Amino acid sequence: MRLFSYAWAVEFGRDLHALFNDEGRATQYAIDSHGVIVPLFSKVPDMTPAEFIAAIAPAAQASAAVTGVPASFTIAQAALESGWGKRTPGNNLFGIKADKSWQGCRVAVPTHEFIDGRYVAVTADFRAYPGWQGCMDDHGAFLRDNDRYKPCFGTTDGEEFARRVAAAGYATDPDYAGKLIATMRAHDLRQFDAITTAA
Repeated sequence: MRLFSYAWAVEFGRDLHALFNDEGRATQYAIDSHGVIVPLFSKVPDMTPAEFIAAIAPAAQASAAVTGVPASFTIAQAALESGWGKRTPGNNLFGIKADKSWQGCRVAVPTHEFIDGRYVAVTADFRAYPGWQGCMDDHGAFLRDNDRYKPCFGTTDGEEFARRVAAAGYATDPDYAGKLIATMRAHDLRQFDAITTAA
């Protein structure tokens, strides 16, 4: 499949394409198995934490209604993992990797892994989404459908959910839950759980 933008397009691999605009700047896209075009590195304007929260809160609440993951937790984790929206390759707010079981789009991203006692630069495949709602829905399903996170769903409280996710080994940072909880408290994210519950 060839894609054409304002000027022309060049394929970068089996599923990756670069679309060139009139200024000659390339934007990378993936094409999923259904021919859907997914932007991999969408330009996200610098946002304040309040702007970021306002932008993603509706998606977090919609996801909470379906998956049971508290919106306060989802917003705090998205903020922490993406640097308030500054690092979102493939609209992936949570840094969820694309393992062999992942059937959707993926994007290869340079990252660091802790291997044999030291951080090593590697390129890893991460899941890619057409937008933040798809990312949040997949994130919620990832937690809900993974046996290691089943204990998390014994609470609807965002702070307790964060403690349980950390205890289940989501991240290697020993203060992961503390950072999420501090973000929830600093930005009064619990208010988004109340709206979700009332809806």
